[in-house]
Amino acid sequence: MNNPSSIKNCPFCKSQIPVNAEKCPICKITLIERVERVKREEYHSIDKQSKVDNNYKNSSTIKNKFNFLVKDYATKIFDFLKRKKVIIAFSSVVILLIFYFVQSNKSSIPGKTLYNYELEGKNKPNEEKKPSSANDDNNLNNYTPSQIDKETTSKSDNISLNNRETKDFSNIPEKYIPNGKIFFKNKRYFTGLGELTIKNGTNNDAVLKLVSNNINKSVLTVYVRRNSNFTIKKIKDGNYKLFFVVGRHYDEDSLIFLQDCSFAVFEEDFPFITDKYRLKDKIKTEYSIFEITLHPVIGGKARTNEIAKNEFLLL
Repeated sequence: MNNPSSIKNCPFCKSQIPVNAEKCPICKITLIERVERVKREEYHSIDKQSKVDNNYKNSSTIKNKFNFLVKDYATKIFDFLKRKKVIIAFSSVVILLIFYFVQSNKSSIPGKTLYNYELEGKNKPNEEKKPSSANDDNNLNNYTPSQIDKETTSKSDNISLNNRETKDFSNIPEKYIPNGKIFFKNKRYFTGLGELTIKNGTNNDAVLKLVSNNINKSVLTVYVRRNSNFTIKKIKDGNYKLFFVVGRHYDEDSLIFLQDCSFAVFEEDFPFITDKYRLKDKIKTEYSIFEITLHPVIGGKARTNEIAKNEFLLL
């Protein structure tokens, strides 16, 4: 006979079942439900994002420290300047005054230009003046009016001859200016492919101005020495005129030659054109190239016209 302590009634079907039964053998309903805990282990490589986060944290801390230091130094410098602004202003005024006095005390001796040579010739007296005396006054009475007129005319002739000699620069050393020296250049008009070669076969130096017809102003002013060539490159498309002056002893202050100076302009314009053609897999580019000579050549077609000095200087 079964022990009553080892038997219990099923709460669902009321049948007698063992006490330790976890499932009713009659109605098959679970009486005791067990929950199992499982420990799960996984192995992963080091996450890149975690590295980035760590680096960002480190960099952010460094950046914060740097910003703090910068702000600290900035505030210190600002406070220093704020305290010393009177001293700084006073020192700057002193420096400006020193610079002004140094510049004012510099000797302003002019260079040995062509005008100085002419002025020296004018300032030098031809003959030293002799002190006047009573004898000289008495001697004047001995001269006739015709003799006095002859002496005055001879003196005036000597003065005019001396003035003519000062304007002759043949014995004065000519200042050397290198071939191709550019006095002025407008870079907006030198973004193309055009070329213009200038050949100066004369015995005089030349200054040329390439003038754009759009603005009627010089876009390039260049110096070409005698018996020398120069090529202007990268000329932008458009129509241009070429003005020039030839001579000797070029003076950069007056922008003209002081001896044998003559001004001229080429009659025809210089049209610079760039064309591109597609040939199968290649692109062919054609652009204008001109060559002019300042000296007369056999078969030359370029003609020039004389112009006034002011017309050349105003370009």
